[in-house]
Amino acid sequence: MDLSSRLVAYGLGPRMADLVCVVQPFMAHVNLGFYWAVELPDPEGLLTGSGRLHRHVTMRSAADIDNPAVRALLEAAYRRKKSNVP
Repeated sequence: MDLSSRLVAYGLGPRMADLVCVVQPFMAHVNLGFYWAVELPDPEGLLTGSGRLHRHVTMRSAADIDNPAVRALLEAAYRRKKSNVP
């Protein structure tokens, strides 16, 4: 958890390199962010942002959580990280 950045990080270890995703709440939406997102398949074009590696999905309603494309991104991020962790 990074209180100054208002986000909760989920990963397979304590380092930033171990992160799978982050959840960052805002007043009108929640961002679901992915490190190394540029390497994730995103056929629905959900990932936005201009970071060199990091991209996010903006969720504006609870229904966005049920989007199969969001789940596919989460699963791809997990698989990518799991295969890269010693």
